[in-house]
Amino acid sequence: MISTRGIVFKSIRYKESSMILDIFTESHGLLSFIMNGVFKKSDQRLASILSTGNLIHLVAYYSEHKTLHRLKEVQFSFIYQNIRQDMIKSAMMIFMTELSAKSIKDHQINADLFQYLYRCYILLDNLNPLDPDFHLKFMLGMSRFLGFYPSEKTHHEEKYFDLLNGVFVFSENQNHHLVNEQDSALLDQFISGKSIQNNSSRNHFTLDQRKRLLDILIRYYSVHVEHFIGLQSPAVYKSIFG
Repeated sequence: MISTRGIVFKSIRYKESSMILDIFTESHGLLSFIMNGVFKKSDQRLASILSTGNLIHLVAYYSEHKTLHRLKEVQFSFIYQNIRQDMIKSAMMIFMTELSAKSIKDHQINADLFQYLYRCYILLDNLNPLDPDFHLKFMLGMSRFLGFYPSEKTHHEEKYFDLLNGVFVFSENQNHHLVNEQDSALLDQFISGKSIQNNSSRNHFTLDQRKRLLDILIRYYSVHVEHFIGLQSPAVYKSIFG
């Protein structure tokens, strides 16, 4: 039996009243669960709690020899006040969840990564006004916990960002992982001046810059995360976040 906080990455209805879920847990990493009796005409509370992106506390029957574990009890560990009612915040939350689900592959415990994600969801819910660069900061910050946080420039003549090695380089060569000079300069500005806690309106990028940064960061994740097949619809995200 385990008792732990978790973040719901994926939830799928199974048969008449059950649900199969992928949940990133604080104590055991990414796990798959099944829960019976979720869908009841008289009580939709469980289905609501197990919605994608929710922060929960669960009690489950767990065996290290199994790939699917059974949820016994579940409740909110944090109840969103704004995300579900705000279209842009809701889209950002869905983006964060999809990105996390595609990037966190194994079942290894990563308490620091869990704490980072958990804090970011709560911060997003509490932000007023909303930081339009929040999803970009989230991507950059998560790369640190996944082991490929990009290095900052060490010399002003380093004009190109090498996606494969996560560093800025001096010259353009045949390396197809290089970002062009203009976008590399934009990425350098972002890396050197952005953090998830910085919500100053003076530092926001333009719509075009945010779209370009999102493209760069998706490419960066694609290089470093095995079997990262991209997000469902980056074009939709870019239009909403704009």
